[in-house]
Amino acid sequence: MGNDVNGVYQYTEAEAVPSTFSAFLNKLASSVSTRIGQIQAILNSELADTGWTLLVLGSGTTAPDQALQPMIRRKNGIAYVTGRFTQNGATGFTIPPGYRPFQDLRTSAQAGSSGAQVVVVIIPKDGAAYTSANATPNLAHSWIIG
Repeated sequence: MGNDVNGVYQYTEAEAVPSTFSAFLNKLASSVSTRIGQIQAILNSELADTGWTLLVLGSGTTAPDQALQPMIRRKNGIAYVTGRFTQNGATGFTIPPGYRPFQDLRTSAQAGSSGAQVVVVIIPKDGAAYTSANATPNLAHSWIIG
């Protein structure tokens, strides 16, 4: 017969008779081995540590402090963001595909130079994150990638 869409070999009744049982076991072992390799590759790509990378800032948004530029990383299926930005437009920054949450998130962030202001950071699953007010929030957030 042959492999199905998942790479699993589809056996026929004729292959299960005792005279071909060793061939049956060899095909089974090969099919299982192939599928395990595919699963390992998926896990390695999804769970790998990407290291920190700069976030793409929205139009009119700036990073007021070079040492605290907004950055993101993916590790073990969790996205982490850190940094500081000043939002002066509709989008503060964009979460790249592969790092986005499985549902829209709303979380608070300390803002302002004295830290007295608190804003809501909205991180929608489409990736176009923004704050509840044009402000300069400090980011230190994480979420499960969806």
